Amino acid sequence: MVKMIQIYDPNDTQAEDIRELVAACRRHDRTSLSFPLEEGMILFLAYEGKRLCAALSLLPSEDDLWECRGFTHPDFRRQGLFSRLLDQGLEALEAVGDDASLCFPVDPRCEAAMAALASLDAEFWYAEYMMERPLTEADAAAVLPDVSLSFKKDPDADSWTCSAAVDGRIIGTAALLPHGSFAYLCQVLVPEDIRGGGDAARFSSSIS
Repeated sequence: MVKMIQIYDPNDTQAEDIRELVAACRRHDRTSLSFPLEEGMILFLAYEGKRLCAALSLLPSEDDLWECRGFTHPDFRRQGLFSRLLDQGLEALEAVGDDASLCFPVDPRCEAAMAALASLDAEFWYAEYMMERPLTEADAAAVLPDVSLSFKKDPDADSWTCSAAVDGRIIGTAALLPHGSFAYLCQVLVPEDIRGGGDAARFSSSIS
């Protein structure tokens, strides 16, 4: 029997269960989509005994937009778990009077995710690309003396704005989002007149 629960702040066991579920899905689907645990999100979990079968999160983004991520273990797919969790999520939003729109980040290589979105008549919004790489000792030892970095903390969020300069000129800016032992580097921008010269790579390497 599958038990559905709704939580706001996962305990250590639940957080580890979610990480293991996501890892199993990523191995099976050969995708890289993550499931960050952030303050303010609502979590919906489906357990069979002590085994986490599926998880869905709702995270307020902007205005009435909520980011929705869902993972179902390969062993428990085609049992309607995603639909049940999504229904539970929509009921939670309705209970707080939020006339929300949902955004579903997906990896298009995951056939199960694309099929689920097709069944919801979801509309394509935009595409973005993500690269992931663990840091090594070589990264820690890398020195780029000509790149000067500055960091500014966002007072309203757990994020930082990073800027890189060479000889006093800004060669790039980016957002740095810490998540436990990981960090997301996103929104990397390089001035148009110096693109194509490797400055974005130098900037990213400096932050690493």
